[in-house]
Amino acid sequence: ATVFRTATGDASGFVARWNTPSYPVASLVAQLGIASDPRLRYFTNPDGDDVVMTRGFQRGFTGAIDDLRNTILSNVAPWQFADMSNLPAAAPTAVTRVRGYVSVTISGTYVTVAAAFTNSGAPRLDLLEDLTNTMNVAPAGTALVNGCTPWAPNAADPAIDLYWVLDQSGSMTDDFAALNARIAVLFSSLNNAHIDFRMGITNMDDLIAGRIRTPPAWHTDEASFTAEVNNYVINCQGCGPSSGYAEYGIKGARAGIEYMSGATAPVEQRLRPDATLVTIFMTDEEAQTFQDAPLNTASGQMQLAAFETFFAAEATVFALTGDGAACGTSDGVAYRSLTRVTGGMDVSLCQQSDAVLDEVAAEAAGAASRYRLPSAPVSSTMRVVVTGVEVPRDRTNGYEYFPSSQSIAFFGSYRPSGTDAVLVHYETF
Repeated sequence: ATVFRTATGDASGFVARWNTPSYPVASLVAQLGIASDPRLRYFTNPDGDDVVMTRGFQRGFTGAIDDLRNTILSNVAPWQFADMSNLPAAAPTAVTRVRGYVSVTISGTYVTVAAAFTNSGAPRLDLLEDLTNTMNVAPAGTALVNGCTPWAPNAADPAIDLYWVLDQSGSMTDDFAALNARIAVLFSSLNNAHIDFRMGITNMDDLIAGRIRTPPAWHTDEASFTAEVNNYVINCQGCGPSSGYAEYGIKGARAGIEYMSGATAPVEQRLRPDATLVTIFMTDEEAQTFQDAPLNTASGQMQLAAFETFFAAEATVFALTGDGAACGTSDGVAYRSLTRVTGGMDVSLCQQSDAVLDEVAAEAAGAASRYRLPSAPVSSTMRVVVTGVEVPRDRTNGYEYFPSSQSIAFFGSYRPSGTDAVLVHYETF
C-alpha cells in the first residue's frame, strides 16, 4: 500500500493492492463503509478489469483526515493496523466531516483499492477524482507517453434517447412523486450538457411489452413527461386487465427496444439510429422474470446471461432499485447486473436526490459524447483546448472526463460551436 496527502493536509488517501483467489466486490464495498452510497458505477476498463467506483461517500468525523485514511486502510486490506509501518504522522488539520471517492479494481486474482478523502467544508473533488478513477495507477516501470487527439468542428449536439421503464405497482406512488418533484433538475442538467435528448416512458405491465404510447411518444419537456408518468404508469392506462401489477421490467424493456428498432413501429416511436440509448429502470421489486425463475437456478442464470448480452449490445443501463433492506420490497439484483455489464449506474431507490439526477445527466452526456479518446489518459494530465481557449475541468461550466466511456463532455458556456476545433493533450501509460 501507498499512503499520501496534500501538503496542506486538506486531502488524504491510499492505494492498496493484494492477491486473493476470491473477493466479492459487494463485501469490499461494505467494509469500506460505503454500502449505502446511492451512486455506484460499474464498468470494464481498457485493460479488461472490472471496476466499481463511488463518488458520494460522506460521514461525520472529528480529527485529522489521515487518521480516517489509516483506519479504513486497515479495515479493508488483509492485514491489521499493527502490521503497518512507515505511516507518516497525521497532519494537524482537523475536520468535522469528510467526503470520499473510492474505486475497486478486480484484475484476475488481484484487488486494487484507491481511496481519497477531503474536508467536506472545502472539498477538493477534482483531486479526489484524479486519485481514484483508476487512470493514475499503473504497473511499476511503466512509461508515460504523450498523447494528443484533435476533432474537427461539428455543429450537431450528440443525440441521446432516454428510455424510462417504470414499475406501475401502487407501492411506487411516493417514489414517482419524488421523481416528479425534481425532474426539472434532470432537464436542466441535460440542457446544460448540450445534448439533443428526448425521453420515452413505458411501464412494466407484461401486455404493454415495453412500448411507449403515441401520442405523446417521446418527451422533450417536463410537463408532458410528468403527465405521462401519472397517466401511463401510476394510473396504468392501457394496462392488461389480467396482468395485475407484475413487474416485467427487463423482459418488457427488451421487447420495447426490439420493437422501436424495427420497421413495424410508427416513425414517431422509433429509436433514432444516430442516438445513444440509455435505459433507466425504476422499481422497488426484483424483475418478475427472476421471481418466476430465481437467479440461483440454472434457468434463472441462463435468462440473465441472455439479457446481459442483449443490453450490453444495445444500451447503457441505469437502475434505481430497491435494496431488499431499508429500501423497496425486494433487492433488484438482476437490474444491477445490467448496469455492470453496460457501464451504467446503480442507484438506491431510497436515495433519490438532485445530486443523483445531476449525476445521471452527466453520465448520460459522457455516454453520448463524440469526444472519445483512443487510449485511457492519466486524467490529472489532461488539457482540453477549444479553438485556442483552454477549458476548465468543471461539470457546471467546463468539461469532465468519464472513464467508463473514455470520453469527455462539455457543459455550460464551453460547448464547442460549429466552427470550433477541439484538441485534447494528455499522457497515458
